Formats: sequence, structure tokens, C-alpha cells
Amino acid sequence: MGLKKIFEPSHTGIYHIKQHDPVRKYMIQAVVIGIVILLGWFLFQLGFRLSGFEELAAETNIKDLQERVIFLEAENRRLSDEASYQGRASEIEHRALEEVRAALESREAELLSLKEELAFYRSIVSPSAMRPGLHIQSLQLEKGEAKGEYRYKLVLTLVRGTRAARGSVVLEIKGLQNDKPKNITVAQDNGNQKFSFRYFQRMEGTLVLPKGFVPQQISVSARPTTKKMEPVDKVFDWQDISDSGES
Repeated sequence: MGLKKIFEPSHTGIYHIKQHDPVRKYMIQAVVIGIVILLGWFLFQLGFRLSGFEELAAETNIKDLQERVIFLEAENRRLSDEASYQGRASEIEHRALEEVRAALESREAELLSLKEELAFYRSIVSPSAMRPGLHIQSLQLEKGEAKGEYRYKLVLTLVRGTRAARGSVVLEIKGLQNDKPKNITVAQDNGNQKFSFRYFQRMEGTLVLPKGFVPQQISVSARPTTKKMEPVDKVFDWQDISDSGES
């Protein structure tokens, strides 16, 4: 390996001799290339490791978020089920209370009806002082829906009778119309004023007062068709038998 000598002119016109070494040039280039390769490899490894750390952190965050989502979904289902259960429990409780309340009202109505029935049967027990035969036991009036409309409940009894009582009943209302006395006969309602019984009979019907009429009394006449059974008449004061005491 030798050195080359090269003549190069200067600006003064004088030639100078320079030596050229190609081996040294190649060695410098090789060193520079090696340094560049090492630096590139180092940067690659550094980037790879950093990216690995970021990827691991991202995977950890994703896993945490997935677990959180699963927990929240389960909690949401639990709360939804609990709310649904509470709603059903409240509805069941409300329904049970309504059923108990309805049952109590039904029992109270039944008890009241039984008391009324008991009072009625006690009232028709024939005392020894009552004469044998047909009797007008009671009369009650209840206001209807329309003005001047009343529903009557009449009870007839037969004391120590040997035969059934048959016949008809006539109701007559006594009062004032334009300050003048007036009597109104209650019309028969599809034969409801006919009676036929052995011990007692309840009779019901509807009567309507004319406008401006002021009732004072109501007269009941029971006319039996059974032989040897005497007719019965009884007068009731309107104030005593009406539920409102007013016309």
C-alpha cells in the first residue's frame, strides 16, 4: 500500500505536492457508518421498549374498564330487579289491603243485615197479648233518586192463623196540595200489592208525590180474601216513617 503524490497548482502558479491515503478514508467512512447503525439500533430498541410499556399500560386500562363495565352492568341489573320487586311487593300489599278492606266492608254489611233481620224476626214474634189474625207490622219509606220519589217497605204478619192469608193492600197518602187537603192513592205496581203468606210477608213498591204536595200521613188497608179473616187498617205519620222526615 503506497501513498500517491499529486501535483496541484496554487493560485500563485506554483505547484504543491499533496499525499492521498484511500485506506484512511475508507476506515473513517466505516466508523461513521458503524456509529450510525449503532445509534439507529439504540433508538429502535428504545422506541420498542417505550411502545411496549405504553401497550401494557393501555391493556391494563382496558382490562380495568372492562371489569368496571361488568360491575356496573351487574349493579344495574340488581337495582332494576330490586325496583321491580319493590313495585310488585307494593302492588301486592296494596291489593291485599284492598281485599281486606272489601272483606271488612262486606262483613260489616252482612252483620248489619243480620242485625236488621234479627230485629225483624223479633218484631214478628207473636206476643200472647196480640189478637189472632192479620196485622200490619211496619211501614218504612226511603227517598228515591228522583224528586218526590219514595220506596216503601211494608211488612204484614199473621198471628196464630190456621190458614194462609191472601188479599191485597191499598196505600193512601194524606196531605195538602196548595194548602188544601188532598188524598193520593198509591197505584198498584204490577201486582206487588197482592199478598199471600202463612206467617209474614214483606211488600215493596215505589210511590211518587206530585209537585207541591205536602204529605202528612199514609194509610194502609189490608183487605184479605181468606174467609173469616178480618180486614186491617193502620195510619202512619209521614214524619215517623220517612228517612228524611221531609217531603
